[in-house]
Amino acid sequence: MKNEVAVKSENYVEYESPYGLVQLDTNIVRKHFTKGNASITDSEIILFLEQCKRHKLDPFVTGEVFLIKYGNQNAQIVVGYHTYVRRAEESPNFIGKEEGIVVLRGNDIIKKEGTCLYPQERLLGGWCRVSYLNNGHPASAYKEVDFKEYNKENSMWKSMPATMITKVARSQALKEAFPTQMNGLYIPEEIAPKEAKEGDFEPVVVGEVKLGEIQSPIISTEDRKKLFAKVKDKLGSESGTEWLKEQVKALGLDSTTKLTEDNLKAIYESLNKENEPIEADVIELDDTVQCVLDVVEEEARKDK
Repeated sequence: MKNEVAVKSENYVEYESPYGLVQLDTNIVRKHFTKGNASITDSEIILFLEQCKRHKLDPFVTGEVFLIKYGNQNAQIVVGYHTYVRRAEESPNFIGKEEGIVVLRGNDIIKKEGTCLYPQERLLGGWCRVSYLNNGHPASAYKEVDFKEYNKENSMWKSMPATMITKVARSQALKEAFPTQMNGLYIPEEIAPKEAKEGDFEPVVVGEVKLGEIQSPIISTEDRKKLFAKVKDKLGSESGTEWLKEQVKALGLDSTTKLTEDNLKAIYESLNKENEPIEADVIELDDTVQCVLDVVEEEARKDK
């Protein structure tokens, strides 16, 4: 999949996640990860960006992290329960976990492993015990949660109540065992309200392209001036202007102001195809550079 960021905006973030390079800005989050919810504000998106960067979460990975908002509530940043488990398993201090449900069978309250609820049983809650090392010594975090307290009576809880309450217990136990890795992160089962639907947490598909491959940023004015200087030095003012104009047109652009870093690299490769590479930074600019720039822009406008 592809992070389709056209330009590095003011709120652009870039970081490495366990799945590879992540590049995000407010535009791509609003386009792909708000599910069309226009009530999500820019400040809420910026918070989402910062949380993703801080915790190295990858929204392009299915079920890793979601941005949701219901009614007038503040937007919520939630992660899939697999994210909790992965973070725990990546820690050298993680030993293992046990989990299950608490049921009422006749007059007996039974804590059982797994999430299979028998017809004669009534679901009371879920439990999880996480074993880990604390300063080299074995320790455990145990959480037992009440079904009535967390049951939101939405479609997810109605279809898989035992699984849902176990996920809540698991996330809370992992959060206690690994507060640094889990602090501030919640799963949908913990906070999704009654109006939440399973579709709210379905994977977001962003085109059939590679993860981490984005359109590179637009080059700066300084980069353009250096390009003109290289072309002038290599081909001369008149021939260089015509050559550069053809290069820009071949890229499907009408102005050098729209060149990206990838475009610039391609032009340099074309310019130096039969010669040794020329480093742009060592070329001295003179007073004619701006004139070359103006000629190229004027020719491009005439051809439109």
